[in-house]
Amino acid sequence: YYAISAYAYNPKEGVNPTNTESILQPGNICYNSNLSGANYGDQVPVTHATGSADGTVLVTIMDPAKLTGDKYKVSFHDEMFTLGSEGTWTDITALNKKLGKVTDLTGSNLTGTGIWNEPKDKVVLQYLVYLESIDYDYCNGVILRLPANIIVDSIYNPISNNNGSSIPYIYNKEANTIFFGDSSRNGNGLFTGGEDITLKVDAPALPVITNYTMFDDAFGKSIVDVNGTCTITTIANQSLTQHQWNVTDLASGQIVLKNQTIYNNTDIYAPNYYFANNQIYGPGGSSGSLVANLDAAADPVFSGIKVDVNGNFTVPTTISNVNLNGTNLSFNSSEWLNNSGTYDISDFTIFGYNGTASVSLPNYNGAGGTTDLNALEQDYELKWTGVLGDTVINGDTVVITKSGGSLATLFGARNYSLAAHPLNPNPGSTNPFTIRIPFEVWNTTKNEQVNLLVFDRNYALTNDPTRNGFSVWNTVDRVYTWVVNTKYSTAVINPSSSVVADSATWSWVFFASKFNTGDDIKITYINPIQIGKDSFTFTVPGAVTSVKDVKTIKNFSLSQNYPNPFNPSTRIEYSLPKSEHVTLKVYDILGREVATLVNENKQTGSYSIQFNAGKFASGVYIYRIQAGSFTQTKKLLLLK
Repeated sequence: YYAISAYAYNPKEGVNPTNTESILQPGNICYNSNLSGANYGDQVPVTHATGSADGTVLVTIMDPAKLTGDKYKVSFHDEMFTLGSEGTWTDITALNKKLGKVTDLTGSNLTGTGIWNEPKDKVVLQYLVYLESIDYDYCNGVILRLPANIIVDSIYNPISNNNGSSIPYIYNKEANTIFFGDSSRNGNGLFTGGEDITLKVDAPALPVITNYTMFDDAFGKSIVDVNGTCTITTIANQSLTQHQWNVTDLASGQIVLKNQTIYNNTDIYAPNYYFANNQIYGPGGSSGSLVANLDAAADPVFSGIKVDVNGNFTVPTTISNVNLNGTNLSFNSSEWLNNSGTYDISDFTIFGYNGTASVSLPNYNGAGGTTDLNALEQDYELKWTGVLGDTVINGDTVVITKSGGSLATLFGARNYSLAAHPLNPNPGSTNPFTIRIPFEVWNTTKNEQVNLLVFDRNYALTNDPTRNGFSVWNTVDRVYTWVVNTKYSTAVINPSSSVVADSATWSWVFFASKFNTGDDIKITYINPIQIGKDSFTFTVPGAVTSVKDVKTIKNFSLSQNYPNPFNPSTRIEYSLPKSEHVTLKVYDILGREVATLVNENKQTGSYSIQFNAGKFASGVYIYRIQAGSFTQTKKLLLLK
């Protein structure tokens, strides 16, 4: 509510009275956030549209009057920089996007750079794969057609951001072409964006003009390959690649926030921070700050909202969390312990390695394991369904899992030989065999039971298999295990097989496992943000801009846009004397609909909506409102 009055004041000494004021004229203003449901500080719901990262995006309303009502997408990409002889960093990704002669509407391309290499007559040519697809396709393969004068010294296999595998290539020396991947159209291409294709060549004549083809994997409805040209004009002293994020307004298709490097209120490419971790300062991050740690005020604000991206790109190397029967176990010196000391669980980080099977399993004559990020970020559950009991074998009492649990492959032991194990089906042989353990291993990401390799690492001879009381699964001493992430089988698994090399993921060390039947342990791993895979979407409410006296709105109205002729960002106002469902659409001169600005129920009031016409050509357009039975049409002129 408000009141208006005329007021006068006389400062002259001796005047009485010193002021006069007219009768108050009361009125009321409708500035009701319920018109759009938006208030300062509100959180906008965000959907993790694609990918499986643990990252989050927070969107906060900062100015309800500037909201667009549009849907936005947060996506991640790599940006490549090179350091020239003059000591200046150059964003060559942007330069090559301008130089590239891409014939496909998706916008996918290759960015290229050359970097001096030792010895000085060698140069590394590095091509960064940038993927953008209208129907969520990946790329099966990339052909590089090098100039005839390029002499290739070495070719390196790029690593797929789809499954972490090494991408094969075929080199045709006569044609001087290299084909990475294939053109199989299998719907699951190895290139998802962000892959580095690297060659070492003899110092070339400049410019190096590389023609290329990127093959659509046909996941979507259409097949559209990309043909382009990448031109390298200089040889740099150094290069680096930044993980950045953009925000795209899906209504207009325009990138409204570009090349951001702030994660968790930290600019990970701030020069001082980057130097401490990489011994070079780099070009700096989007914040412009020398230091990494920023407050929330540094998060970028646009169109009335603030976007805060949380997450990282760190590939997991150890357990993130262990939960026993619904309670998180405490972390202490790389071990997870519950309060009663019943369980003492870790991985090989406690011995100075990381937790992956690829690092620790070869130490025990195993084949290693996968480095595929998509496999390493999967989570597990240990279901302790087993029941222990005694049995007598060769006159000795042996503690076995009498029921429940699962079969696992025992392939080694410390302080005793498998040849003497009471459950060895071939006494005297040291070949692996299966034993029943008191728990099942489930991959909760895939929702299937998987396999386990076991190495009985007894610290002392207290659990001698030739003595009474030997425990097949030792609940009070050390047992090493490795997950083989394949569908559960009762067959023996060869620890040095290619199956293990391709599928073994993590090591688990049980220092103690004094379980109760029915216990449940969940083991989770960090899921990093993946370039080309993770994206987030959100839709903001419409702007809150009604400031007119509700009681004075007697008729429906549609105002002329302003300014007129209008620029790429103009406003259109309308008023409603009563609540109605409102549609406000824009058409070109041929009557074709080009934009929907409003399509929702509105309360009584006056509104203003922004029409972002950045992607439209200059010309005459028509806009039309329908509110209940009321319709009105007006023309507008766009001049750019």
